[in-house]
Amino acid sequence: MFGADMENKMNGREYLEYVRSLNVRLRIKEDRIEQLRKDICTLQAIDYSKDRISGTSSSDISDKIIRLDELISKTSTEWDKLIDERERAEQLINSLFDVYERRVLQLRYVYCKGWNTVEDGLNMSHKQTFRVHKRALLHFNELYRRGHKTTQYDTE
Repeated sequence: MFGADMENKMNGREYLEYVRSLNVRLRIKEDRIEQLRKDICTLQAIDYSKDRISGTSSSDISDKIIRLDELISKTSTEWDKLIDERERAEQLINSLFDVYERRVLQLRYVYCKGWNTVEDGLNMSHKQTFRVHKRALLHFNELYRRGHKTTQYDTE
């Protein structure tokens, strides 16, 4: 979770965007980890049969492995944070009364789906989806601002 000071400065929409951005940042780190793994695997092997050793030194490889291990560890910690924030966001979203409002916020911010997928998930037009989204954000923001109490709203 993030600090209370940061949390107090956010509104509901900013919080949902924060949860969504955690996912995007983690996907980027996962790509970096994959690239670093490939780089380590493609390093030239050391040939000990020759008088002069050629290729990358074992200390270079071990440095890269240490960096990879550190990145994996940091990423794992951030995944835990994302999972916690997703669960928290989902609890708040589930406090909304309207099922369509809940669904649009879940698809967009918790599951990080694009607008076409959200529209398909709601079985609504683009215009209808954005209308529900706008209403959902208003209700969610009110819920978030009230100290995250689990209150249900009437549909408009």
